[in-house]
Amino acid sequence: MRTIFLIAATAACLVPASSALAGTTALVDRLAIDRDGKPYFADSFTTSGPPLNAPSLADGTPVEYQAGGKLGHGAEGGGKLRLNADEGAYNPTPDGQGRRTVFVRLLTNGDNAKDTAGLKRAVAFEARALFDFVAPEKPIDGYGLRLTNLGAPDETPQIVNLFLFRDQAGRLVLRLLEQNFQAHVQNIVVDAPFAAQPGQQVELRLTHPAAGSPDIVASYQLFSGGQPAGEPVEVGTSSILFEKRNWARPELFIFEKADKPGG
Repeated sequence: MRTIFLIAATAACLVPASSALAGTTALVDRLAIDRDGKPYFADSFTTSGPPLNAPSLADGTPVEYQAGGKLGHGAEGGGKLRLNADEGAYNPTPDGQGRRTVFVRLLTNGDNAKDTAGLKRAVAFEARALFDFVAPEKPIDGYGLRLTNLGAPDETPQIVNLFLFRDQAGRLVLRLLEQNFQAHVQNIVVDAPFAAQPGQQVELRLTHPAAGSPDIVASYQLFSGGQPAGEPVEVGTSSILFEKRNWARPELFIFEKADKPGG
């Protein structure tokens, strides 16, 4: 098993809120990835206590997690990964809005020269994250799944985010958001109305549907008692991820508004 690295997040994200209420806690049941239609990675978060450990890839290759913000004792256990927005590190959005974010990133291959290792433009793949449905507590709270190409020495990634979000007006939506840290811009592709029942789960999916395609397709599906509660719902498509690099890494995240570092 591999040990997680804890760092201050460089490229966490997202959009403006009140801090009177307690931060949202997201409960992740599973992170899974398929590549070319076959299982590639799966983690059901059954290891207890720090450090957070990533299972090996399906072919036995070791892989590690990297995290930003605080993951304390008990963050993983009982088949859940717990992410609390109050324990986040300060991270600006590409356009300078403050966020406090906790993230867990799976460090799949990030070598542009290796076209078929990891999650590359040259292969089809799908990342899926199953969350217990929890409504974000206050405006600008959100949690979800994203694909990023953040990697040293260039800290100006393109990121595709799919997340449950309480917007400024207090509405619950599922947001597909593009972030370009090189251009210092972010773009809301769609805010899809969202509703789920207490006790349900929501699986967020980011799919690269075909080798060579620039597209990432966002979708979700609700579950009740471990069984699908309806058909998958497509949210939208983004084409920014592979503009600069040919690889992606999946990331679980939660965030809330923060006006300044430590605020």
